[in-house]
Amino acid sequence: MYWEDLVKELDALLHENQYFYLSAAPHLFIPDYYLDKAIKTGLLDYVFVRFYDKPACQGSLFSLWDDWTSYVLPNNTVFLGLKAAPGDCYIPPWFLIDVVLPYVKQASNYGGVMLWGRAGDVQNNYSDEIKDYVPKDALRFVTAVSDAIYEGVCAAFHHILPNKLF
Repeated sequence: MYWEDLVKELDALLHENQYFYLSAAPHLFIPDYYLDKAIKTGLLDYVFVRFYDKPACQGSLFSLWDDWTSYVLPNNTVFLGLKAAPGDCYIPPWFLIDVVLPYVKQASNYGGVMLWGRAGDVQNNYSDEIKDYVPKDALRFVTAVSDAIYEGVCAAFHHILPNKLF
């Protein structure tokens, strides 16, 4: 699906003293149809695995977590992606704190928790309830896309798909 080509092109910019973080948010089951080749490059800094929207995840969360943390390369930081509002695979904050986090934090490449659904988070105060139990990561939050990233993404897409207009 060419994502691995995009990752490689963006990684090339890192060698030009331009730095940014590369990340992906794959679906729960391995291999992810779209992102598997990009993940296998080992060039991603962060992998935000979506542990939601799949009913099977409720009974096998720890097994799937172990699969992901051993599947990605050790230099990739893995985040546990969860829903911030009730639905399939919703994990209540108390259960996350008491049961899930003590287990997932044992992985050497554990990076934290990613929440899906800001509206649900605001309504349920999910992030407020868990923030003291989830270690902080060095990931910088950026509100605007830098010119270097924009140019790199455009150049990568034009390299991959030269006959397409963007």
